[in-house]
Formats: sequence, structure tokens, C-alpha cells
Amino acid sequence: MKALVFSRELHGLKAYSDEGLLGHVDEFYFDDRSWNVRYLVLDVGHWLKNRKVLISPVALGGIDWQEGGVRIKATEEQIRKSPDASTDLPVAWALELQIHRHYGWGMSWPESYIGTKDDTGVGSEGKKYDPDLRSTRVLTGTSLVTNTGKTFGNVADFVIDPEIWRIEFVAADRDRFRNILLDPKLVQGIDVTRREIRINLPAK
Repeated sequence: MKALVFSRELHGLKAYSDEGLLGHVDEFYFDDRSWNVRYLVLDVGHWLKNRKVLISPVALGGIDWQEGGVRIKATEEQIRKSPDASTDLPVAWALELQIHRHYGWGMSWPESYIGTKDDTGVGSEGKKYDPDLRSTRVLTGTSLVTNTGKTFGNVADFVIDPEIWRIEFVAADRDRFRNILLDPKLVQGIDVTRREIRINLPAK
């Protein structure tokens, strides 16, 4: 097993259940506070036309790098009857809960969200739970802008630890000859509309 892997190495990875091929990994959704991968987007269009479904890491049985595949703890029938999931962000809390109930997955709330969460969709502070998920595909190519307003480079990829399904580094293209790995803790904000990620670089 690889210790760390670029997300692009996982794109196109075959996904299998005990019944056979389910589909291919298309992209990832991650929590931009904890940087945990919350879902992989599975393209099942070869047998369910124009369908993509969300699969939680809790349903992954491990990656076989030699075979180029990942095991999914779900049946074809579960996939067929799964709630419709658009790949447009954000993914609503209600849909997330519906998906977990459908597959029988346990709900594992990110530690970065303060307060207890329950099936009502309301936290301990009385606020509706609306997770801010980000797409690895959407953010690839986004400009990295420093706290002084200078362009640092562009997002080239995301480095994932497939053992715990967390993004450990943001890979940045500085220019044609330099690639740099940035700690996600440096990210101060993400503006999808402006295609910018603000980073707080430490003073030299």
C-alpha cells in the first residue's frame, strides 16, 4: 500500500463489490475544515446511464494497487436504488443523511464541527448542519493567492493518505519547473467563484 498518493492517481480507479465491477472513481469531496475526504464520487454510467453516486470512505474495503481497483461494501441493488446525487456542490445535509441510511453506514461527523449532531439536522447551538464540501476536480487549477495579494501558483493536485482518507498536502505549481507541497493548514479561505484559494505563508 502506498503511504500517500496524488488524487489523479485514483481517478479512473475501478470500484468492485463482491458481485463485480460497479464503476470508476471520478473525483473526491472533502471537508475544507478538517481536510478529511467525505466521499468519493463513483461513476456508474456503464450500467446506470448518466449516474454518479457518493460513496463514503467507511464503505471502502481497501485498494488493490496491483489490480488497480478499490473494494466497495455495497451491492448493485443498493447502488441502483441509491438516492440521486448531483456532483454540484454543496451536498445537502438531508441528502447526506439519506445516503448513509440507505447503505446502513454509520454517521461519523467531522471533529471540526462543534456540538452534537442528530437526525434533525440541527446542532447543539440550534443551527442547521450544512457541511461545506469541496471538489478536488473543481479546485484543481485554482489560483493560490498569498496574504499579501500575490499569486503564488496554481493548485496542481491533492495528496491523499488512503489509509485514513485525508488530504495531507495541496500540490502547487509555481512555474514550469517547480512544484511545491503546501500544508492545508495554510489555507485561509476558498473562493470558488473567483477561482482563488487564499493562503497564509509564514514570513521568511
